[in-house]
Amino acid sequence: MIMFGALMLGLVTEAIVGARLGRALGQYPVPKRDHVVVCGVGTTGSTIIEALSEAGVRCVAVERDEDALDAAFVKRLRLPVIIGDMSAGTTLDGLRLGTGRTLLAVIKDDMANLQCALLAQARAPGLRVVLRMFDTDLAVRVERGTGICLSRSVSALAAPAFVAAIFATPVSSRPTRYGRSGPVDCTA
Repeated sequence: MIMFGALMLGLVTEAIVGARLGRALGQYPVPKRDHVVVCGVGTTGSTIIEALSEAGVRCVAVERDEDALDAAFVKRLRLPVIIGDMSAGTTLDGLRLGTGRTLLAVIKDDMANLQCALLAQARAPGLRVVLRMFDTDLAVRVERGTGICLSRSVSALAAPAFVAAIFATPVSSRPTRYGRSGPVDCTA
C-alpha cells in the first residue's frame, strides 16, 4: 500500500512538474477542441497563425524542420508545436484532428500538402481541410476529385491583387471555384 501511494505521488508530481517545465521551455499542450492545425510554419504558415491567434482562434503548428521555427514567435503565442513530417501518419496522431476545427496544409510542396490533407481526412472524415497549391490545374483537379473542401492556388488568389495594384484600384475579385469567379461556398 505504501509503495502504491509512493508510486501515485511520483506520477502526479512528474505530470505537474513536467507540464510546468514544458511550458517554461515553450512546449504547450494541443487544445482539446476547436483548434486549427497549420502544417508548414514558413512565411505563409506564420502569417496565418498570427492572424488566427489575433482573432482568438487557437492554433497548433506542425513543422518538419525544428530550425525553421522562430522560438520567440512560438513563445509569444503560446503555440503548441509538433515537429515531424506532416505527410507521415504518425505525426498527425497527437493533433486531436477529430475535435479540431480545420487543418491547413501550407507546406512548400504540393504533393506533401496533398498527402497531409488526405491522411488528415482519413483520420477525421468531418475535418475541414484547406490546402495551398502552387499548380492551378492540380488545385482544380484536387478539389473536384478528392472531397477536400478547399484547394487554392496561390497564383490564382494573388493575380487579382496584382492587377488591382497596377491600376491603383481596390481589389474587388473573390476567390474562384473551378476557374469561375464568384463566392466559394464549402461547408464541412
